[in-house]
Amino acid sequence: TWEWYKTFGSLTENSCWGVVRNDEHNWMILSTTAIGASGESCDVKCTGQGHYDVWMFEIKDCDQYQPSIPTRPEGPDTLLCSVLTPLSTYTTRTVASADGYDWQLLPAVAGMTASTDTSMVVTWNPAYEGNATLKVRSLNTCGTSQWSDSLVLQVRTCIGINETNEIGFLVWPNPANDKVYFGIAQFLRLPAVITIADVTGRVIFRSEISGQQLIWDTRLVSSGMYIYTLTCNGMSRTGKLVIK
Repeated sequence: TWEWYKTFGSLTENSCWGVVRNDEHNWMILSTTAIGASGESCDVKCTGQGHYDVWMFEIKDCDQYQPSIPTRPEGPDTLLCSVLTPLSTYTTRTVASADGYDWQLLPAVAGMTASTDTSMVVTWNPAYEGNATLKVRSLNTCGTSQWSDSLVLQVRTCIGINETNEIGFLVWPNPANDKVYFGIAQFLRLPAVITIADVTGRVIFRSEISGQQLIWDTRLVSSGMYIYTLTCNGMSRTGKLVIK
């Protein structure tokens, strides 16, 4: 009795030249076949030279060759600043029976992906803030594996980091290029005082805010991290400010 059978070939003449057994579940078959005028007949699809052509194909038991599930992607995942670090690289480990890898970033609006097998680079959307998930699956001619466990990513623009708080101070953008805005909520009693110091504690800027907003021109300020202190109504707020 037959356990399994399938017929391969064209509707005309077929001759088998040889069978190579790669292993118990994989065979390569070399044959010749006669091609009709249309150049296509059953399994054979080609436009060869002359009446007969060589045809080589592979028979594989895909139950034995399903690609393995990759490991969870590895790479940066906590507080990703899309503006400061627009590119992030992730990797997974090579798994058995995989000819390639398929990556998925959700939501898709979080960024654009470019992969090369076990490595993938995300170009972050500078306007996206929120969580995202990244996962990967392997693939071969028999199909695809299940998805790997998801890597959860915390994506922030980091523009205006710690911009607001309950005492009514506002600082943006952060990081800054050529100017920084310091805002004061209308319910606070003015004036307020803003003081900027470098990492050594040296004060490089100090001013009163008599209105609701003060603009600090940073075009002549060296790139680096600075400490700002906003004082109003006896309350103070201190934070880090990055100048690019």
